[in-house]
Amino acid sequence: ESDRRESRRAFPGLRAAYVPVAVCSDRFEGTADRPGDPHSLLHIGTIDTKKAPGMRLFLERIWPRLFVENHRAKLYVVGRNTAGLSIGGPGVIPIGYCEDDLPWYGCAQYVVNSQTVRSGVNLKSLMCFAAGRTLLSGPGGVHGLAIESGVHFWDLERLGEPGAAAEFWTAGGR
Repeated sequence: ESDRRESRRAFPGLRAAYVPVAVCSDRFEGTADRPGDPHSLLHIGTIDTKKAPGMRLFLERIWPRLFVENHRAKLYVVGRNTAGLSIGGPGVIPIGYCEDDLPWYGCAQYVVNSQTVRSGVNLKSLMCFAAGRTLLSGPGGVHGLAIESGVHFWDLERLGEPGAAAEFWTAGGR
């Protein structure tokens, strides 16, 4: 609703409609019942111009803190254009493109939505919830969703603060 108001203010006369978005929960049936590896994080999605800055920031500022606090941690990076980021480093496992992302949700308990730009409907975050996984996201990955940092997801900006990574692993991502 706030997007509609913002758009009408910016573009008077614009015709807008509310289109509900959903994720087919049947697709994730049974996934939520099987917890992923409690030491692993998953990023799924093409690294395009909207997502590259956030992923670069995550890899440079947040992932090293998470890894220092838990040397068993793994970060699976699944999707197109992941090679363009020079993804590497301790615990980072670049997978690249895959035909079906569903099996990857079984590998990790945590899903990273590193998108910093607000756009779209944040399907990756909704899919994370449908899979019964814990979301790590900045504001761009949860824009428009009626969820609260610290209650429904871990805020990536907060995880970049000293001590937050240790708190994350101690809390078991909850």
